[in-house]
Amino acid sequence: MSDLKMSMGKKIKELRKKRGLSQDDLAEHLGMTRANVSNYERDKNKYLPSSSLMKIADVLGVSSDYLLGKSNDSKTPEKEFLQKLELSDDEILKKFFLTLDGKELTKEEVRIAVAFLRTNRQMKG
Repeated sequence: MSDLKMSMGKKIKELRKKRGLSQDDLAEHLGMTRANVSNYERDKNKYLPSSSLMKIADVLGVSSDYLLGKSNDSKTPEKEFLQKLELSDDEILKKFFLTLDGKELTKEEVRIAVAFLRTNRQMKG
């Protein structure tokens, strides 16, 4: 089945599984309940707020056009990705799943990494 013919719910479920996430994991990253995620995956919700659509696309690393069936290209344009890349402590974990040696980084590890980079910049001048 072409990606354009696949329902948004099936795309969300497929992308979630490809990333090794449970519905609970995805719900936590999206700030919603597992029931919401389940309903989206089963195409039970007729209305998906644009803010939720954008969050889902960001967390799953795809464009909203891909989820909506307007594009077969699941990848967000590289230029758009680079323009949005912000490494602030709180925002980085909302937008990305960061891993090191196969384990997801904790909030504290991200905070330490960002603090290290800031200190390193200050030392260089």
